[in-house]
Amino acid sequence: GVLVGSVLCAGLACLDQQLLQAREPSSREAIAPFSGCVVQAGGSAPNTATALRALGCGASVLSVLGSDLHGDELARQLAGEGVDTSLLVRRSDVSTSLAVLPVFEGGGRGCWVDLSANNLLTPDVVLGAMRAPGAAARLACVRALHVGYPHLLRGLQGPALLQLLEAAAEAVEAASGEAPIVSLDVNGATLGAAADADGVIGPALGKVDLLHANFEEACHISGRAAGSLDEEAATDGELEALVAPLLEAGVGLVAITLGRAGAYVAFGGEGATRRQGGGAFAAAAAGWRPGEAVRLPALPVAGGGNAALG
Repeated sequence: GVLVGSVLCAGLACLDQQLLQAREPSSREAIAPFSGCVVQAGGSAPNTATALRALGCGASVLSVLGSDLHGDELARQLAGEGVDTSLLVRRSDVSTSLAVLPVFEGGGRGCWVDLSANNLLTPDVVLGAMRAPGAAARLACVRALHVGYPHLLRGLQGPALLQLLEAAAEAVEAASGEAPIVSLDVNGATLGAAADADGVIGPALGKVDLLHANFEEACHISGRAAGSLDEEAATDGELEALVAPLLEAGVGLVAITLGRAGAYVAFGGEGATRRQGGGAFAAAAAGWRPGEAVRLPALPVAGGGNAALG
């Protein structure tokens, strides 16, 4: 099936400052040079929304920003990409989240991040924005709800994440007349307990139509030591076993990105569409057979993790 409509992207948002051609410091006190700086909207919600816009799909972002220059710049860049920013929550009591990313001249990068405003994301804040005057008109064209990086959002974990997915999907359905596709991106999962022992996503998995993780994250939340499998050499049988716990928990479709080996996508079968009935996910998954899985080739793109859900 083809998704006709827009995607509401909720979750982590920050302004990224990339320090280009950075030299790794020889010590904590050493002066380390870099050559050039790029400032751009970052985090799950902005990255996914801009990738969707590049694909010609409508997208909006719902997150919390400070009433500061960094928030102004982040909102300006999103609007410049054609992303709907009307659901952004601006707060004067917090700073817009900022990530400083040294991109090392020899390869790899570092990351320092101040989550600030993202720590204010709770079900009440997100749902408050969705229920604000005029929001219903924006939600009327939404066909998918995407939530990103719950392991980095302390107010959207466990039962709170379940509450959000249930209530937000109901709000979209009330405005659009159709149950939306619900997707979840678990970047940052390796910062939590293995096999979701800390319960960040477990309670909500039965409400998730599409879950994306990279190979290391998938191993972590499935309780499999990443070192026991090779990302590029993993067999179909090994990948099937890896996604099985997630599909058994009720996830409709699991997409694992495998770096240069592309991606592995597995469909959960009849149980995956039971809660959506005639909703958007049931229509989009109409061509899939129960238990079907496919491999997809790698594409030479930057930001492929967030773009995978586009």
